Amino acid sequence: MPPQRAKSAFMYYQSDHLAEIKRSMGGSMGEAMTALSAQWKSLTAAQKRPYLEREQADRERYNRECAEADAAAYKAQQERLAMNSMPDEGEDIRASSRGARGRVDAERAEREAYERQRKKE
Repeated sequence: MPPQRAKSAFMYYQSDHLAEIKRSMGGSMGEAMTALSAQWKSLTAAQKRPYLEREQADRERYNRECAEADAAAYKAQQERLAMNSMPDEGEDIRASSRGARGRVDAERAEREAYERQRKKE
């Protein structure tokens, strides 16, 4: 599952203030968002700082989780490639653990050995 995207500073401001603006205005969501946007634009840099810090921390989390997800996906891809790669020269495909043919042959050999053992008893 991919990581949840990072929130912007405005999204943090919105989550903190939207409910009170809607309550005070009593209007529609569109009107509340317009008022919220106007308030955000009128904030000073010092007033925006806590939201910008939260945005930066969330961006770092998102980048870290993306790097972890990419590493896991790359590892899984490499494992699939190794599993499905062509055999080396001189390697017996049937003796290999790669591919469906090898698994089917191994399962058949196990069943036959089990049946021979059972018949002996």
